[in-house]
Amino acid sequence: MRHDDAPPRGDAPPLTQAPQGDAPPAVRPAALPNDISRMSAYCTYCPKMCRFSCPASAAESRETVTPWGMMRLLELTRDQSVAISPEVAETFYHCTGCRRCQAFCRHDNDVPRALWSAREQTAEAGLIPASLTPLRESFAAHSRPHADPVDWRPDPEVFDAESTVGFWPDCDTLTSNPTLIDRLGRLLHRLLGQKVRLIGTGPDHLPVCCGFPLGATGDRPALDHHLNERWPSLDGLTDLYTDCPALRAWADPGSSWPELSHGDPERLKPTHLVEVLADAVSQNPPPEKLDLSALLVHHSCMMTRQAPLAGPSLKLLRALGSGEPSAMMFDGVEAECCGGQAVYRALEPDAARRQATRVAEQLHDHPTATRQVSTAATCACALGEAREDLDITSLLELVCETYSL
Repeated sequence: MRHDDAPPRGDAPPLTQAPQGDAPPAVRPAALPNDISRMSAYCTYCPKMCRFSCPASAAESRETVTPWGMMRLLELTRDQSVAISPEVAETFYHCTGCRRCQAFCRHDNDVPRALWSAREQTAEAGLIPASLTPLRESFAAHSRPHADPVDWRPDPEVFDAESTVGFWPDCDTLTSNPTLIDRLGRLLHRLLGQKVRLIGTGPDHLPVCCGFPLGATGDRPALDHHLNERWPSLDGLTDLYTDCPALRAWADPGSSWPELSHGDPERLKPTHLVEVLADAVSQNPPPEKLDLSALLVHHSCMMTRQAPLAGPSLKLLRALGSGEPSAMMFDGVEAECCGGQAVYRALEPDAARRQATRVAEQLHDHPTATRQVSTAATCACALGEAREDLDITSLLELVCETYSL
């Protein structure tokens, strides 16, 4: 299929609406999987040892949205001590999915997995928060979480519609920095020796989203429709590359939600660009070495805790230059979440910005680093919007800059 041909599409299912009236009927929760029941029980009786790790808790300063608070509420709904009301349902959406609390949990509880399951139950009851309606409507109309028009079209000289190597770009790259898509295409051609096929073409002939933000709303019928009807054709591809950490993490068996994207077990699994470029840059280094000592590295949650990509990210960065980049206060598996996940930003835009500001200001306070580099476009976008006065970029944009692309 050519990259500028939209795949067949069915009509999107209608958005689930919350029940009308002053007193919605009580919802009887479905039984939770055994592992989630165990996690909710363990969290309930924990003395909140992971409270400090949660970006929502830090940004909102309230106990209800700590991992303990959300999981305690899940336990109360499970034993029917508390009915699932609109207020209760809304609480389950304050998890960004960053999994940072798990890094400090002695029981290895996967809180995002538990709360995504809770969201599916609240969605079945028609209790998806109204603040997420614009995101869901954008998916129904454009197959992306962002409704803002994109004034960009791919350079036809960069991509090859017949290539067996596909490139599926991140929604945040498309929205905030679309010309980077062309630059990445040129970079792959230069380093791999062949052009790639731009895939994921939607109704407006722009790449569609993988669907992860839609899955994060809990609307499983809409997600299944998106996966079955709105995903692009991958026919003829031998390799699928992406700069989207959510797409890569979603397909990883060690992530919190591997089953959500497994509608087709034969579907081609994506490889993140850092995995490809780490070796390619090492074999074909840039003309001039970059001074890495001026960089402060922010590790994306999706590329550190949901998918094991921290190692390839650092390998790629180190292949670009000399010296050693600076680490943030919390680094690697303990790296702080920027709050940039699409659903959380739609639910709590002010809190999400406060959290991004907290993370970005570590560059302002650093004694030697002058530029912050995030390993994901989503994080770089959130951090850059929070502190426009600071020099913040994504790792892949930095690679393109180093090769003068």
